[in-house]
Amino acid sequence: MRKLLRSCQKNEVRLVLVLFFILWGVANLEAGQRIKVQNAREKDSGRFEVTGLSSRITEGKGPDLPQAPGWPQNIWGAYWYAPMKGVAFVDLDQDGNLEIVAASTNERIYVWDYLGNPRPGWPQTVIGLPQFGVAVGDVNGDSLLEIALTTWQTWGRAYVFDRDGNVLPGWPVSFNNHELFETPALSDLDGDGKLEIIMGERDYPMGYLHVLRYDGTEFPGNWPFKLDGVPGAGAAVGDIDNDGQKEIIYLSVYSVYAFESDGTLMPGWPCTRPGCEFSYSGPALADFEGDGYLEIVCSCCWDSSGFFVLDYQGNLLPGWPRPTPDEWSYCPPSVGDVDQDGDLEIAVGNAGFFGPEVVFH
Repeated sequence: MRKLLRSCQKNEVRLVLVLFFILWGVANLEAGQRIKVQNAREKDSGRFEVTGLSSRITEGKGPDLPQAPGWPQNIWGAYWYAPMKGVAFVDLDQDGNLEIVAASTNERIYVWDYLGNPRPGWPQTVIGLPQFGVAVGDVNGDSLLEIALTTWQTWGRAYVFDRDGNVLPGWPVSFNNHELFETPALSDLDGDGKLEIIMGERDYPMGYLHVLRYDGTEFPGNWPFKLDGVPGAGAAVGDIDNDGQKEIIYLSVYSVYAFESDGTLMPGWPCTRPGCEFSYSGPALADFEGDGYLEIVCSCCWDSSGFFVLDYQGNLLPGWPRPTPDEWSYCPPSVGDVDQDGDLEIAVGNAGFFGPEVVFH
């Protein structure tokens, strides 16, 4: 009965959030958005809380901050999912200037030059909603950059485009029209000069982790791997155990997984924490101890909202987890030496409903 009540309470919270996003989206269509310029002040136990100013975007006038020539660019999307989640800056044509690549929930992928002009061959229309950011890299080893992305909502597809907007042979890929989740990760797992494409498949109430080759076929090994729930976030790739080989860190909604490149689980994994669920906030990898081994930073939501750090064997590091004031982190953690003291800090973004938008530890 307690589990049923807990489930009902969560569903009520989620329903309220959905209604909020719908009303927020309608309001934004009428009155524009807000951009917050944040400052941080130190709180207790090494935590920083953001305060600061806001800059308003008014309809038809653009932001108060000066814009580059040819910008902003207006694109529309399904406002209840937001137009996009991040853009990519990359020199596609190798002329020394960066192009801007964005996916939008109007089922299109855009590429502009730095002056805001559409690059020849773009935009391209896809099947499904490409809400998540794109990944860019030399997927097929031809010394040119390709663009990889996933779509979801009704029809899920995985795409790889060349820089001119052509779909590469073997793509798009579909797994029974199931939704494909989050920005794919690109990495050369076998050292052949071509990038593998790593992504999650949502087959509610379960999910799968796929590793695909440049031609859309499944990478050799124990792939796809069946998860204990739907995908929770994107993948991170790195040599976490300092053995000279890359590992894959991935989250279901319930667990943290660490895989060898052939799809076998590493000892000590998966890691599951009571009351912790993962939603959109992907893992980050960093060597906090300076010993050549990478730690894994994860952020969880709902009952045990906060973030924690695991070693390569799945053990919780001393001093973790640390709570966040909001129930939903949404954004992946970022790691860097913020105060230039020689030690790494972690920044985690909140949804912003019940607390500050950014917390540092």
